[in-house]
Amino acid sequence: DTLHAERFTRIARRGSLQTVLDGIDAAEAAGLHPIKINCVVLQGWNHDEVAAFGALTLERAIDVRFIELMPINWSSGDDSPDGSDMAGFFALSGPSTDRSTGHVSVYAREDLPSLGVALRERPSDARGMLDAGAMRRAFVASSESRAEIEGRYGPLLPAEVMANGPARSFRIAGAVGTISFISQITKDMCADCNRLRLTADGQLRPCLMADGEVDLRTSLRSGATDMELHRLFETAVVHKPKEHRLEDGCAPTGRNMSQLGG
Repeated sequence: DTLHAERFTRIARRGSLQTVLDGIDAAEAAGLHPIKINCVVLQGWNHDEVAAFGALTLERAIDVRFIELMPINWSSGDDSPDGSDMAGFFALSGPSTDRSTGHVSVYAREDLPSLGVALRERPSDARGMLDAGAMRRAFVASSESRAEIEGRYGPLLPAEVMANGPARSFRIAGAVGTISFISQITKDMCADCNRLRLTADGQLRPCLMADGEVDLRTSLRSGATDMELHRLFETAVVHKPKEHRLEDGCAPTGRNMSQLGG
């Protein structure tokens, strides 16, 4: 999520940026393709590095993927004065969300002070966690990231990336690599999503943005046939939601991202 060593430690709270960069080099040397580098853009944390991340693709065959911050458990334990009301989760720009323009704001009641404070304002906090209000304020739309890159390198050109799923991919003119945007908040991509996730405890989950899982572990441990497992996978695919309801304040509550392998 950053190309600066000090920021890396601050964001990840562990590890080394150089170790990550060495891993990317090793993957490239081994011929792995495509190499996808995910970057969650955060206002006040790394939003000023978007163009620098784009520059990585100029001479290297990598796909840098800018991901909008997802509201997993933003409302859980919300410490803002009105945080108990999910209806106030999104402060929309109009009476309804316009999916065609993707114009949606996640700054819920930004006029009210949060009772919690962002990590950057309390560096002594050993937990290093952002409260729900701080998470919303950190949100950066993909359109802003794209504008930052195009302001530096000119219009992005459409591109194709193997097994790209819901990401929309582009290329800086003359670049070897590609740039992708995963805009699950401002531009609903559910119709193009081909993802399923298997949790560590054997549950097959069809959607990160909605609760609901298919139990594979019990069937596997009871000796299910390949055909029976096939039907379970079909069940998960058939029940993938048509669209998420994040702009209506509906978010998953059963598991957090670390439990989902998201």
